[in-house]
Amino acid sequence: MKTMWFTFFYGDIIPLGILFSIMGLTLYYFVDKYNVLRRRTIKESLSKHLSIEMIEMLELIIIFTGIGNTVVSSILFGEVKWQDFIIIIIGIVYILLPMEDISSVLFPLEQKDEVQTYYEAEEHFNTDYDRENPVTRREILHEIAKKK
Repeated sequence: MKTMWFTFFYGDIIPLGILFSIMGLTLYYFVDKYNVLRRRTIKESLSKHLSIEMIEMLELIIIFTGIGNTVVSSILFGEVKWQDFIIIIIGIVYILLPMEDISSVLFPLEQKDEVQTYYEAEEHFNTDYDRENPVTRREILHEIAKKK
Protein backbone atom coordinates (compact mmCIF):
# COMPACT_ATOMS: atom_id res chain seq x y z
CA MET A 1 0.00 0.00 0.00
CA LYS A 2 2.84 2.37 0.82
CA THR A 3 4.36 1.79 -2.60
CA MET A 4 1.09 2.55 -4.34
CA TRP A 5 0.39 5.66 -2.26
CA PHE A 6 3.88 7.11 -2.66
CA THR A 7 3.89 6.31 -6.37
CA PHE A 8 0.68 8.20 -6.98
CA PHE A 9 1.57 11.08 -4.65
CA TYR A 10 5.07 11.67 -6.07
CA GLY A 11 4.37 10.46 -9.60
CA ASP A 12 4.41 13.99 -11.05
CA ILE A 13 7.73 14.88 -9.46
CA ILE A 14 9.50 11.60 -10.24
CA PRO A 15 7.95 10.00 -13.34
CA LEU A 16 10.69 7.38 -13.42
CA GLY A 17 9.54 6.33 -9.94
CA ILE A 18 6.33 5.00 -11.48
CA LEU A 19 8.37 2.66 -13.66
CA PHE A 20 10.46 1.51 -10.69
CA SER A 21 7.32 0.93 -8.61
CA ILE A 22 5.78 -1.19 -11.35
CA MET A 23 8.99 -3.19 -11.69
CA GLY A 24 9.26 -3.63 -7.91
CA LEU A 25 5.67 -4.77 -7.48
CA THR A 26 6.00 -7.15 -10.44
CA LEU A 27 9.21 -8.62 -9.02
CA TYR A 28 7.58 -8.95 -5.58
CA TYR A 29 4.64 -10.79 -7.18
CA PHE A 30 6.83 -13.30 -9.02
CA VAL A 31 9.04 -13.95 -5.98
CA ASP A 32 5.95 -14.70 -3.88
CA LYS A 33 4.50 -16.85 -6.66
CA TYR A 34 7.76 -18.82 -6.91
CA ASN A 35 7.84 -19.34 -3.14
CA VAL A 36 4.26 -20.60 -3.05
CA LEU A 37 4.43 -22.85 -6.10
CA ARG A 38 7.98 -24.21 -5.95
CA ARG A 39 9.10 -24.00 -2.36
CA ARG A 40 5.62 -24.33 -0.82
CA THR A 41 6.30 -21.58 1.70
CA ILE A 42 4.20 -18.62 2.68
CA LYS A 43 5.95 -15.72 4.34
CA GLU A 44 2.97 -14.49 6.28
CA SER A 45 -0.63 -15.48 6.68
CA LEU A 46 -2.98 -12.57 6.09
CA SER A 47 -6.65 -12.63 6.89
CA LYS A 48 -9.28 -11.81 4.32
CA HIS A 49 -10.26 -8.79 6.40
CA LEU A 50 -6.85 -7.22 5.85
CA SER A 51 -7.14 -7.84 2.11
CA ILE A 52 -10.56 -6.17 2.04
CA GLU A 53 -9.23 -3.19 4.00
CA MET A 54 -6.30 -2.83 1.61
CA ILE A 55 -8.63 -2.85 -1.39
CA GLU A 56 -10.74 -0.17 0.26
CA MET A 57 -7.63 1.87 1.02
CA LEU A 58 -6.73 1.81 -2.67
CA GLU A 59 -9.59 4.27 -3.13
CA LEU A 60 -7.39 6.88 -1.46
CA ILE A 61 -5.06 6.80 -4.48
CA ILE A 62 -7.38 9.13 -6.37
CA ILE A 63 -7.14 11.73 -3.61
CA PHE A 64 -3.37 11.28 -3.29
CA THR A 65 -2.98 11.86 -7.03
CA GLY A 66 -4.94 15.11 -6.83
CA ILE A 67 -3.09 16.31 -3.73
CA GLY A 68 0.28 15.39 -5.27
CA ASN A 69 -0.59 17.27 -8.47
CA THR A 70 -1.73 20.30 -6.47
CA VAL A 71 1.42 20.37 -4.33
CA VAL A 72 3.74 19.95 -7.31
CA SER A 73 1.93 22.62 -9.33
CA SER A 74 1.98 25.13 -6.49
CA ILE A 75 5.65 24.56 -5.58
CA LEU A 76 7.16 24.28 -9.05
CA PHE A 77 4.92 26.58 -11.07
CA GLY A 78 3.38 28.82 -8.41
CA GLU A 79 -0.12 28.10 -9.64
CA VAL A 80 -2.78 25.53 -8.95
CA LYS A 81 -4.74 24.01 -11.82
CA TRP A 82 -8.49 23.59 -11.56
CA GLN A 83 -8.12 20.03 -12.88
CA ASP A 84 -6.30 19.08 -9.67
CA PHE A 85 -9.25 20.17 -7.57
CA ILE A 86 -11.61 18.21 -9.80
CA ILE A 87 -9.48 15.08 -9.23
CA ILE A 88 -9.62 15.66 -5.46
CA ILE A 89 -13.40 16.18 -5.56
CA ILE A 90 -13.86 13.02 -7.66
CA GLY A 91 -11.74 11.12 -5.15
CA ILE A 92 -13.79 12.35 -2.19
CA VAL A 93 -17.08 11.53 -3.95
CA TYR A 94 -15.76 8.09 -4.87
CA ILE A 95 -14.81 7.37 -1.26
CA LEU A 96 -18.19 8.53 0.05
CA LEU A 97 -20.21 6.42 -2.41
CA PRO A 98 -21.28 2.98 -1.16
CA MET A 99 -19.22 1.12 -3.77
CA GLU A 100 -19.96 -2.31 -2.31
CA ASP A 101 -23.70 -1.79 -2.73
CA ILE A 102 -23.25 -0.42 -6.24
CA SER A 103 -21.05 -3.37 -7.21
CA SER A 104 -23.53 -5.89 -5.83
CA VAL A 105 -26.31 -4.31 -7.93
CA LEU A 106 -24.20 -4.13 -11.10
CA PHE A 107 -22.55 -7.53 -10.67
CA PRO A 108 -24.82 -9.87 -8.69
CA LEU A 109 -23.21 -13.04 -7.35
CA GLU A 110 -24.88 -16.26 -6.39
CA GLN A 111 -24.09 -17.51 -2.92
CA LYS A 112 -23.78 -21.29 -2.90
CA ASP A 113 -23.98 -23.05 0.40
CA GLU A 114 -21.75 -26.07 -0.11
CA VAL A 115 -20.83 -28.08 2.91
CA GLN A 116 -18.81 -31.24 2.51
CA THR A 117 -16.82 -33.26 4.93
CA TYR A 118 -13.10 -33.55 4.40
CA TYR A 119 -13.42 -37.15 3.25
CA GLU A 120 -16.08 -36.25 0.67
CA ALA A 121 -13.95 -33.47 -0.77
CA GLU A 122 -10.67 -35.39 -0.52
CA GLU A 123 -11.14 -37.20 -3.82
CA HIS A 124 -11.17 -33.84 -5.66
CA PHE A 125 -7.85 -32.64 -4.20
CA ASN A 126 -4.94 -32.47 -6.62
CA THR A 127 -2.53 -33.07 -3.78
CA ASP A 128 -2.25 -33.11 -0.02
CA TYR A 129 0.44 -33.34 2.63
CA ASP A 130 0.75 -37.12 2.50
CA ARG A 131 1.19 -37.16 -1.28
CA GLU A 132 3.84 -34.43 -1.18
CA ASN A 133 5.79 -35.84 1.77
CA PRO A 134 8.61 -38.02 0.36
CA VAL A 135 8.37 -40.38 3.35
CA THR A 136 4.67 -41.18 2.96
CA ARG A 137 4.21 -40.58 -0.79
CA ARG A 138 4.61 -44.18 -2.00
CA GLU A 139 2.36 -45.61 0.70
CA ILE A 140 -0.47 -43.10 0.12
CA LEU A 141 -0.35 -43.40 -3.67
CA HIS A 142 -0.62 -47.16 -3.28
CA GLU A 143 -3.71 -46.71 -1.03
CA ILE A 144 -5.29 -44.31 -3.52
CA ALA A 145 -4.71 -46.79 -6.33
CA LYS A 146 -6.45 -49.50 -4.27
CA LYS A 147 -9.50 -47.28 -3.71
CA LYS A 148 -9.91 -46.66 -7.43
